[in-house]
Order: sequence, then C-alpha cells, then structure tokens
Amino acid sequence: MRTYPDARGLPLTAVAASAVAAFDRAIDAYLASAADTGARVEAVILADPGMPMAHCLEGYLLILAGLPDTLRRAPASLAAARRRADAATARERAHVDALAAWCAGDIRGTIDRLEAILVEHPRDILAFRIAHYLHFFI
Repeated sequence: MRTYPDARGLPLTAVAASAVAAFDRAIDAYLASAADTGARVEAVILADPGMPMAHCLEGYLLILAGLPDTLRRAPASLAAARRRADAATARERAHVDALAAWCAGDIRGTIDRLEAILVEHPRDILAFRIAHYLHFFI
C-alpha cells in the first residue's frame, strides 16, 4: 500500500492509482446523487479491498440511506476501515474516527471530526459534504 493523489490532490492509501480513480468516480456519483453510486462504491472495494477510504465512504452512505438494514451494515464498514487504518494517512484515520462517531450516534462528534479534517484539508469534498448534511440534519 502507498498513497496516490485523488482528483482533488489529496493522498489516498491504495494498492494502485486505478483504485483511486475508481474512488473518484464513486465520489462524483455521490455528489451527483447518481443511481449507480452504490455500484461504484462496490467497484472501489473490489478494486482495492484494503482501501480505508472506500470503507469509510461505504459506511457513510449506509448511514445516509437511513434504512434499518443499511444502518445495521454500517459497523461492518467501520470495522473494515479500522483494520486498514494503521497504514492510512492521518486524514484517512480522522475519517475512520468520524465514521465511528456516527455509527455510535454521536452526530455532534461526527461534525467536530469532519470540521477538523476540513481545517487541515479544505479540499476534502467528502468531509465537506457529510458535514454539510449533518449541519442541515441538526
């Protein structure tokens, strides 16, 4: 595992640049509320099962869906992200912490973690978008 820049210039821990490109496509789909967002996230995980941010993205989207089944599945995404966090960047580990807070129902803690990410990495569109949603939610 090493880091590769994503479309916004942020380093992502991955096995290959192609996995990062798949992650970028999944982010673009999420931002566009595309019908195939879930399939694109699955494609990232298939391309690189060890990418911490792929599991964070999956967990965030499972919680956002808000369905009983998806809410039950989010902790598995968190567990997968945690298993790979040792090799991740500090920003990626902060996303794992934000997902952990959200899985625990700590919305304010989730927002605080996402805002801390944005102070250091203002181009992190995923942190921005999830924080924006949670600010609206509360």
